[in-house]
Amino acid sequence: MFYVYLLQSRINGELYRGSTRDLRKRLVEHNSGKVFSTKRYLPWKLVYYEAYENEKNARVREQKLKHDGNAMRELKKRVGLSQGDKSGAGFTLMELLVVLGLFAILLGAGVPITLGMYRQYSFHSERDMLVSIIAKARTQALSNVNEAPHGLAIAGGNYIIFEGADYASRVQSLDEIIPANPTITFTGSTSEITFAQLTADATGAGTLTMTSGNRTADIIVNNEGRIDW
Repeated sequence: MFYVYLLQSRINGELYRGSTRDLRKRLVEHNSGKVFSTKRYLPWKLVYYEAYENEKNARVREQKLKHDGNAMRELKKRVGLSQGDKSGAGFTLMELLVVLGLFAILLGAGVPITLGMYRQYSFHSERDMLVSIIAKARTQALSNVNEAPHGLAIAGGNYIIFEGADYASRVQSLDEIIPANPTITFTGSTSEITFAQLTADATGAGTLTMTSGNRTADIIVNNEGRIDW
């Protein structure tokens, strides 16, 4: 699978559009400062993604979002974004000084701090990706895609977007499967959520807790299908 994704900076709301074969790895790269075009506004959160079977279609969609203002405006409406889409080009003097200062701190602190930050960004990226996956299932149900409910299940080390009243009775051939990070464990009151068509009311609503080492995060879905984290 190939993915087109939309990131938003937690610092100033800046938006970034990209495409990749490995969405999880790419999110970690963005949040660890390995991508020049995004490192000045990290950390980033994943707000939306689309999956494609081939790279060509993903690249075409990525370029359309980058160069077609109408396409980007429609996408922002779909995911509930209202702030302006900044180009992200150019550094101000203050931004440059901040970036240089951060690099100096990282170099002075050494590898342990850098690895800790990497693990933290990796964990947060995984959480944001899961929230986006749940939101995608909700959007499909709300849009009445195939006139059916849609849901999210965590099973077999994967996040699975399914179509049907529940995971057991789903149309398996329509599953969208995204591998989960094997270092993260899941506990809580739910591991399967189904959103009703048109209303997006949630069956299996509750709290999903992610844990990796000493890091934890709660994702809460209420009965009306609202997602909080």
